[in-house]
Amino acid sequence: FFFFFFFSSRFKNDFNSDASKMRLFVISALFFALILVSISSAQSGDFVNNKVKRRVEATSQVVKVVTTIDYQKKTEGKDSYQLFVANPQLLSSFSVTGKAGAQLEITPNGKSDQNGVEYGSYSVKLAHSESNGKLKVSLVYIHLLKAFPEKIAQSEKQFVVLNDNHYFYSPYLTEEQSTVVEVPSSFENHSEEKPTSVSGSKVTYGPYTQVKALSFSPLRVHFENNSPFITVKRFVRTIEISHWGNVAVEDSYDIVHGGALLKGQFSRAEYQRSPNGSPAHIPSMRQQLLPGTADVYYRDSIGNISTSNFNPNHKNGPYLEWLPRTPLFGGWKIKFEIGFNLPTSGYLFRDSYDSSRYVLNTTFISALEHAVYDEIEVRVILPEGSKNTEAVTPFSLDGERREKHSTYLDTTGREVIVLNKKNLSFDSSSKYFQVTYHFSRSSLLQEPFLLVATFFVIFLGIAASTRFNYRIGEPKPVVVHTPVVVAAPVAPSTKAGRR
Repeated sequence: FFFFFFFSSRFKNDFNSDASKMRLFVISALFFALILVSISSAQSGDFVNNKVKRRVEATSQVVKVVTTIDYQKKTEGKDSYQLFVANPQLLSSFSVTGKAGAQLEITPNGKSDQNGVEYGSYSVKLAHSESNGKLKVSLVYIHLLKAFPEKIAQSEKQFVVLNDNHYFYSPYLTEEQSTVVEVPSSFENHSEEKPTSVSGSKVTYGPYTQVKALSFSPLRVHFENNSPFITVKRFVRTIEISHWGNVAVEDSYDIVHGGALLKGQFSRAEYQRSPNGSPAHIPSMRQQLLPGTADVYYRDSIGNISTSNFNPNHKNGPYLEWLPRTPLFGGWKIKFEIGFNLPTSGYLFRDSYDSSRYVLNTTFISALEHAVYDEIEVRVILPEGSKNTEAVTPFSLDGERREKHSTYLDTTGREVIVLNKKNLSFDSSSKYFQVTYHFSRSSLLQEPFLLVATFFVIFLGIAASTRFNYRIGEPKPVVVHTPVVVAAPVAPSTKAGRR
């Protein structure tokens, strides 16, 4: 603005001409560009990345990226490290740890589109004021791999593409860095950015030296990946707590095969001849269950499905393995429910300092192997009369609300805590969440009292109903007819005549 008014006053006479306007616009644009460059240079000079190592693991449909950063602080007093993360909308988990492995605070600063890739900007609050430090950034992505080709025949293998950056995208200068990409099999092809070396199922890019801030070079890896691409489009877990010794759990699944779409018609005869001849399909599923699981059922909209196997005594814990009604190929969908009961002794605890406070501790999602979850809804149905409810989760939620649920012998209804989350992977199935609430023991007598009172009223009504006359009008007198007995005549004796 200073330049605008300065030049407008100096060239007041010629300001109305097109040449003067163009000259003023160019000078102002150069001035603002100089300011932006100065700000960027000041930010990039706060830290220097001495050494960066990236490891990208793409052995399943989930992509894990682990980056270790050895940094050096150039500006005294700076306790915030700026971090750029590609494709933040596909993140399942994101964590940053320091030297001692302690979790560091992460603050989002917004998103921007750079080189056709969406990046999220984050500030990491450093735990110490030393001039040198080390960070470990752990990222887990879902839906980052894209099937190529997008359609395959029933007997064809599945190939996918991973797109990334050869360089560590950072606002700071990086003195040395390298990237290792690991895939489940050999490479179909991969990009080159010398020096590049391949060893079996691993490709190493770098080391690169003196990489400037915000450097970008497209990385592309094309490889075979026939792992199960199980995508749970919507997952609903309903947990109902009963203080009579049981926690009932029901998991509802809406699943689609997220891999390459099936090209052409499905041949049942070909599949029966060679089930292993379709490497990219999903023939069966397996879910790890919680310790103490009992009364397991597996059903869909048609009814119970008997092609399942429940093993409660496995060394790694109980599990359920089942065959869907049809095998799943790319783009195919299936819906079903799995339910089971848990003992309250292992999952519902009472506060030792407050006898009316209870804590439910269980997993947020199911442990369906190889699965990723797009939308998750967890519904916790508390006992009637619960108060001061609160949910604590190991990650941020996308939504939380309260509802009412009424069932048998309820009067005011039971409070339901509804938790919503997006983008989780199978790795999150081991994370527990807690629900705390206050509940009076005297409330346990409500249902038995209602039951006894109901039967008492029914029996009292039956007893009273037998004492009422339900006829319409005056009752008619009852006439009792007494039968008349007529004696038979006695015949005269014949003995007297003979005399």
